[in-house]
Amino acid sequence: MVLAETSPRGFDWFEGGVVVSCQAPIGSPLRRPDIMAAMAQAAYIAGARGVRVEGPSDITAVRAAVRVPLIGLRKRRREGSEVFITATRADIDDIADRGLEVIAMDGTARDRPRGESLDALIAHAHAHGMLVLADLDDVGAAPHAIDSGADALATTLVPEGPMDLRPHGPNVHAVAAIRERFPSTPLIAEGRISTVSDIHAAFRSGATSVVIGTAITDALAIARGLIGGLEGNRSCEPALEP
Repeated sequence: MVLAETSPRGFDWFEGGVVVSCQAPIGSPLRRPDIMAAMAQAAYIAGARGVRVEGPSDITAVRAAVRVPLIGLRKRRREGSEVFITATRADIDDIADRGLEVIAMDGTARDRPRGESLDALIAHAHAHGMLVLADLDDVGAAPHAIDSGADALATTLVPEGPMDLRPHGPNVHAVAAIRERFPSTPLIAEGRISTVSDIHAAFRSGATSVVIGTAITDALAIARGLIGGLEGNRSCEPALEP
């Protein structure tokens, strides 16, 4: 399943480029496999090095539409656990053998559903022939993910905070801190990246590549932000002349 012509680490597929996350939240009219596939095609035409996609139906549709490497994941909320990104062996089995090169999973030390451990999940994904990208919520989670066998790290789950590059922007300080500790590990910057300046800042901080999602593919969130901003500033608009 891993492309034979690539290096063993594989993440040089994405090095120096952008991966586009083609996902739609529950409740969005875009949440359809054919729409995700069309978004993936647009991303490919634009020059994306890969696509991040969630769920078996969307993965199957996107794999049929583009030949760039895919980062797949399975999102499920379960009572009693905060871990929702590819949290169990069953989640891995749901999306394995669908043409994925990489599987993304929660790489934190938080308790997982059914008492499963990160190292066991990573081993299970490797047995399916997939590389593992560990989504982190904090710099301190990186050593646990590496010790558990992760092939690469990402800042996907790092929350907003005072160290962000700008309000509602990415936390490139987390990228820099992880890079300092793990100088040769593939490292993907993800989370609230929405401008060219954000991308450059992520690479300067040591990112191997960058994932962009909402700013490109979540039309509902983009529309809500723009229209909501308009509604909040109507009182500042000049009156129309009669």
